[in-house]
Amino acid sequence: MSYVIRVDVNGEKLKAVERISIYPGKYWFESDVTFSGCADNDQIVTGIVTSMLKREPFEFQAGNFQCIGTHDIQSLNKDELGMAVIVPLAESGKTGRTTDIDFFNSVTKQWFPKHLAISFPQTYYIGQKCKSEVPAKHFFLGLGT
Repeated sequence: MSYVIRVDVNGEKLKAVERISIYPGKYWFESDVTFSGCADNDQIVTGIVTSMLKREPFEFQAGNFQCIGTHDIQSLNKDELGMAVIVPLAESGKTGRTTDIDFFNSVTKQWFPKHLAISFPQTYYIGQKCKSEVPAKHFFLGLGT
């Protein structure tokens, strides 16, 4: 599956194509994001929603990869899940949390459905270096207990 996004960032026109590869029997999927128009120092970011977490997210290295992860109740069904985003170590960037503000109950309730309002502002993220026309490959992993 793939899709194309066109955005204007600070007056620059960017195009991103994401290709997601899902493999039968695996608990992870692969994401390749190719940008047109990004500068040498640009990074893309991806992450894990933290709006329902009681435990702190964490980061670690495994082999040639930088990983961020969570282990907590992370679904609308109250399932306890381990989740991770895995980026090649040589391409990894900054990690951190965006915010803990509950935008749905504070300011965005009138504009966004709750499932959108809580997803984006409350995220633990990892940056990944990107080069124009070169796929940035990372992996998403989820395991239930």
